[in-house]
Amino acid sequence: MTLVETLVALSIFLVIMVAITTFEVNIFSYQKSISGSFDVSQSSQIVLKKISREMRQMSAPPSGAYPLTAIGSSTIRFFSDTNADGIPEPIVYDSVASFLYFDGNDATTTDISAVRFVRITIASYSAFVQLRNL
Repeated sequence: MTLVETLVALSIFLVIMVAITTFEVNIFSYQKSISGSFDVSQSSQIVLKKISREMRQMSAPPSGAYPLTAIGSSTIRFFSDTNADGIPEPIVYDSVASFLYFDGNDATTTDISAVRFVRITIASYSAFVQLRNL
């Protein structure tokens, strides 16, 4: 082998190694990105299920007041018996999710006494909750 042939072979080898290394770096970078997205997705779904469950169990407080006490685009306050002791506790979600409220005719509403359905959205995941005990 001549010196020129050796240099050409070494150059080809180096180009292939750089391509393989770049490919591996990209694979690890994408894996981290996908793993992070999965974690956000899983956390969002867990929180969404918890809020939905508590809202479905909404009930009047011991004072007899209306169970739903405040609504807003990023806030909801209500009473729900989360610890199953027969006494509804005040629940507040503020800036955890976005909320959209609907009346019995599927129209959006800001009137607390007309709310029958709530759409909860967290990180591009949504759930519709029917408020059963109103």
